[in-house]
Amino acid sequence: YWVFGSGRHVYLGQIIAILEIKKLVPALLTNYEVKFEGIQVTHQVLKSSPSSI
Repeated sequence: YWVFGSGRHVYLGQIIAILEIKKLVPALLTNYEVKFEGIQVTHQVLKSSPSSI
């Protein structure tokens, strides 16, 4: 990630920061109701035969 720098000037907390972001985003999405306007959601049931596995 370019925001953490590179070479001699790399951000030392890069790994911790990335782990925190990976934990924060799912927590926000599960604790809040997210609505997208203008997007149509369609549900499809995927079927497969035993021979396709």
